Order: sequence, then structure tokens, then C-alpha cells
Amino acid sequence: MKVSSKIFIRIILVFLLISLLIAPLRGGFIAIGSVTGFPLSSIVGFIIIYFVSLWFLVRFKDKLPVGLILLSIFVGISLIILPIHIFDFTGTLGSLLEYLIHILAILMAFICYKSSKYVRVVITILSLGGALWLSISGYDLWANKQNFKTYTGKINDNRTWNFQLQTADGDTVSIESFRGKIVIVDCWYTYCGYCFKAFPKVQTIYDKYKDNPGIQLIGLHCRIEDDKHKPAEKPSKGKELLIEEGYTFPCYSINMKDKVLKDLGVSKFPTVLIFNKDGRLIYRGDIEYVENVIGK
Repeated sequence: MKVSSKIFIRIILVFLLISLLIAPLRGGFIAIGSVTGFPLSSIVGFIIIYFVSLWFLVRFKDKLPVGLILLSIFVGISLIILPIHIFDFTGTLGSLLEYLIHILAILMAFICYKSSKYVRVVITILSLGGALWLSISGYDLWANKQNFKTYTGKINDNRTWNFQLQTADGDTVSIESFRGKIVIVDCWYTYCGYCFKAFPKVQTIYDKYKDNPGIQLIGLHCRIEDDKHKPAEKPSKGKELLIEEGYTFPCYSINMKDKVLKDLGVSKFPTVLIFNKDGRLIYRGDIEYVENVIGK
């Protein structure tokens, strides 16, 4: 086997190993500050791929054409993840940005390699700053788009909403009864682990605004009533679960299959909805950005 072929394969294996080492970061079990999951694997992957790519470009520029070095890096990074995206594109959209950020690292390493010594410093700083933004703020925007069909959560909906909820006692309450207030609705269901992880933030916002006559926060337990889950959940189920966990924000109930949830765009959980004082939907997204909306 020629030396160039050995180098080509060696680079592929190195970047395949990097890809495998980055993978566990996606699981959310490791955090640096508040950064975890795909944002963490994106930025860590970018840094490693950028500097290792640059090193290989400089190290083997006289032994292998630059185009082949870049191809081998791309193959190593893409060997496992790219086929997954191709065969299940829709199902893997959530992780697609991470892959694109890693490919961007290869491109920026090449641009840096082709630049002069002092320009390389500038490119490196700009690349790391851009990657950091993409991996954190950019990933928030990307996740919002995938989960809530909007990058920022803001909704331009001129409809005045009026639908029915149930209290824990089974009585019917209309969302219209909250008219004149900004209404924050946290939609969740019994088996949603992420919903429970968000409850401390929901409780914090409730405690902050519970004495404000112009703002009302409620939980909306989407109860399961189908043949696969027997017995069917009762309207009191959500409130009972919240009490068990020590939360005090009010909770209402709605059938998971109620058409209004689909009309409101609730397809992922948890989803937070905000209605203005006129009953118009102005936000659909994550609990983390609620105060940015109601504070304006």
C-alpha cells in the first residue's frame, strides 16, 4: 500500500474516532455550566475537528493533496452520522445542526490553512466565536423551529382563542374566562420526563407573578384517554401529580386527542403557550423564554 493511501486511511480513522468520542456528549449526562446535550457536543466537536484538521493539513501537505486530506476528514466525520441523516432525515433533524457545525469546522480549518500567519489568528478567534454562538443560541433557535415551528417562539395569530378545559373536579372552564390577562399555559403529560424537569422553572415564574392581576400561569395536563392506557386518566391526574412533586401552580386538564391542541400547534411536550389579554396566541415555545415575552 502506498504511503499516500496509508495517510488517507489513517486520517479517516482518526476522525471516525473523534466522531465516536464526541457522541456520548449528546446524551445530556455531561454538562459544562448550563451547556449540555447537542449544544455541548457541537462546540466541543467544532474545537477538536478544527484544530486537528488544521494540524493534518499542515502536517501532510507535502505527502497528500489538500483535496484528499479534506476528503478523508469529511469521510471520517460523516462515515456513521451521514447515512443516519440520509435514511431518517426527518427523524434526525434535531441533530442535523450539530453535523453541519462539525462540517463547518473542516471548512474554517481549510480557510485558516490557506491564510497568512496573522490572519490565521483572526480566523481562529472568529471561528470559535461563531461556533459558540451556533452551538448555544443557534441551537436554541434550531430546536424551537423543529419543536414549535418558529425560531423565536413569537406567533402572529389574529384569531381570538376560546376552548374548554377541565378542573380537577371535572368542571368545565373556558380559556375565555381569563380574558383581560396574559395567560401562560404549560402543556405537559404524565410520561414526559422533560416536562417534569421544566416544572421548577414553571413554579418560579408562577411564584413571581401570582400576585400580579394581569398575568395568570396555569399548567395544562394533557390526559391520556385511549385503549392502550387503561384505566383512562381522570381530569384530577395532573393536579395529583403536581401535589406529589410539591408544586403549587394551578393545573387544568384536556384530552390529549382534543383537536384544539393540534390547532394550537402543540405537537411536542412540554410546550408553553402565551395568550395576550385579547385572547390571541402570541408565543409557542420553551418555558425559558417566557419572561422575555411577558416582560415586553
